[in-house]
Amino acid sequence: MARHDYRRPITQYKEDYISTGKWIATFILLMIPGINIIAFLVWVFGGGKNSTRTNFIRASLLFAVIWAVALTIVYFVAKMTPLETVIYIKDWIANRLPF
Repeated sequence: MARHDYRRPITQYKEDYISTGKWIATFILLMIPGINIIAFLVWVFGGGKNSTRTNFIRASLLFAVIWAVALTIVYFVAKMTPLETVIYIKDWIANRLPF
């Protein structure tokens, strides 16, 4: 039975490699308002030649969408719950009072 070597060749690792300086430049670029949106769109929709950076940007975008949905749900639940609680307590007290 033949044994298979499932490791990627070293040349493929070198193509996907991003140095620390490039990561720092990426993060600084993503901190600039306006430019960050353009960079996100370019890297997500085909301008990214590096698969590591493209995957990072896609994961960041997915995380931002999940975070925005979660915060929206928390906002509406927190906004509605105190009012409903006050009305419930008011009705509960009004039904228990003898007058």
